[in-house]
Amino acid sequence: PLTHLYNQKALEDHLKLEAARAERRNEAFCLVALHINQFADWLGANGEKAGRDLQVKIAKVALETFRETDIPSRFGEGSFLIIMPKSTAAQAADVCRRLIKTYRTSPVGDGNFSVGIAQNGPDSFKNPEQLMTHAAALAGEAESHAVDQPGFYIRRSVESVASALPSLF
Repeated sequence: PLTHLYNQKALEDHLKLEAARAERRNEAFCLVALHINQFADWLGANGEKAGRDLQVKIAKVALETFRETDIPSRFGEGSFLIIMPKSTAAQAADVCRRLIKTYRTSPVGDGNFSVGIAQNGPDSFKNPEQLMTHAAALAGEAESHAVDQPGFYIRRSVESVASALPSLF
């Protein structure tokens, strides 16, 4: 596989299991959506090989940064989803900030990305499809900041608190 991450089907299977597990145990978990900012435009300017290389580099940094218990996957062109069991949105945001810091200080090339963090539970639970949609929408909101000012952005949401943290790194 290109990135050595789980594929979409494996992610969907793991997400169903984690959602059921978290609800049964009344625990929070997070789904992190990571989108390479303006990836189609970036591909047009830099080419398909550079696009593949960028995705591989981001995946490598993600594998080094996320916990062993987290489940990272590639989810289409320029997008990644990471299941973070037993995590709150605040904990996931800390890991994502470390990811951004590691990415920025390593010789991985250019390109930047935005992150959406959707917490599921413990107060209420969405089904896996709703959670994926929610995390992707948050990443899209974060990416909208990159149109005017390129950089790395995080947007998070918690069902029980409904808080947001747009961040520029």
